[in-house]
Amino acid sequence: MRLVLRLPSPGATRILCVLFCLSLLFSYAVPALAAQEGPIVKVIEIKGMKRVDEGAIRKRLSQKTGQPLAEENISKDIKSIYKMGYFEDVRVETEPFEGGLKIVYIVKEKPTIVKVGFQGNKEYDDDKLREQITITSGAIEDATLIRDNVHRLRAFYEGEGYWLASIVPVVRKITENEVSLTFLIKEGEKVKIKEIRIKGNQALSDREIKKVMQTKSWGILSFITSAGYYKESEMKADIERIRNLYYDNGYLNVVVSGPETKLTPDRTGMIVSLTISEGPQYRVSSVRFVGNKAYDDKTLRELLPLRKGDIFSRKKLREGIRKITDFYSEKGYALASAEPDIVPDEKAHKVSIIMNIDEGDIFRVGRIEISGNSRTKDKVIRREMRLDEGDTFNSKLLRRSYERINNLNFFETVELVPRPEVEKKVIDIDIKVKEKATGFLSIGGGYSTVDKLVAMLDL
Repeated sequence: MRLVLRLPSPGATRILCVLFCLSLLFSYAVPALAAQEGPIVKVIEIKGMKRVDEGAIRKRLSQKTGQPLAEENISKDIKSIYKMGYFEDVRVETEPFEGGLKIVYIVKEKPTIVKVGFQGNKEYDDDKLREQITITSGAIEDATLIRDNVHRLRAFYEGEGYWLASIVPVVRKITENEVSLTFLIKEGEKVKIKEIRIKGNQALSDREIKKVMQTKSWGILSFITSAGYYKESEMKADIERIRNLYYDNGYLNVVVSGPETKLTPDRTGMIVSLTISEGPQYRVSSVRFVGNKAYDDKTLRELLPLRKGDIFSRKKLREGIRKITDFYSEKGYALASAEPDIVPDEKAHKVSIIMNIDEGDIFRVGRIEISGNSRTKDKVIRREMRLDEGDTFNSKLLRRSYERINNLNFFETVELVPRPEVEKKVIDIDIKVKEKATGFLSIGGGYSTVDKLVAMLDL
């Protein structure tokens, strides 16, 4: 006699059916043993695998050979196999075998997705949409995975302002084991921002906050500026701009929540809401310098536009760091750096600033190499340099040299690349130019990497 247990899908109703069948098995298949315990399982076979390794299934089985057949083990095994996500059908068959039972787990694997495509997309090409999804050719056709990628695409379109976009996945059977997946997309029109609401702010006005935001509500000039549409990436940047605005006004504990977005009742516009928890305003309690030897605290303190009692401002702190590093690099300390430690006092709502100065060594100018000039002689370029080989390095003079070479108007681009040799305490300077075509006149400038050397700290 052979009894077959079948579970076409992992739904609760079908699982109850399996439990019912298992009850019949114990009641009728082996009535003599039912009152005590199930018959002994002699053999367990697994059939139907094509891509999935048999061992991956066996290690999930709680029913073992040599043990009595247990209803709860079979039920648990069926659920465990389904949870692997690779199968659309699981059957359990039992038959007498050598005085006991043989159990056969028969699985049917889900088809493989051999092609993933898009239809209806106009604003964004297929390559752009593929960047948003995780499903690719070769994946198992799994309903949960497909739904997740539909959500990903919808979130992408909403983030770009297409809040009315719809995405429908269509699975087409190619062979018994292969399918194609197509996302049918209806983009719709972009939804205009009707209103931006700021909640919770007291110290700073709505106007001050909205002024630093790039996201704007739809206005009369939106046809020209293209503003007035919601874009997720821009909104994330706006939240950071709002935080910086508060940091620059002493609110170190500010929290910006959101955005919350909702469509207007007529679905022609949207309302964007941001909630701000400002927290207390902090003032500077003290400013100290550590590590400076060549110049005293008084000299450096004059470069820092923050004093005891001032409202803390990260913008002013950054400005002070730039001034300090510029000051040192103009005196030959090419690799000098200033790193601040901000120590808040939560109770007094004050911060102490400790500036850690690493002066480094004094550098001199090493070799000055010029490249890219085929018509312009080296001496024409060298005479515009405010630094000569052997001079003490000076970042201000290096910037001035760049300006003078660029002002010759002989070159499309000018690049001055300082190359420090720490052991020798010299800085070689590579001057790279690209000459303009003969008879070509233009107004413009180039790019210099000078600032990369003298502004080494990004707070």
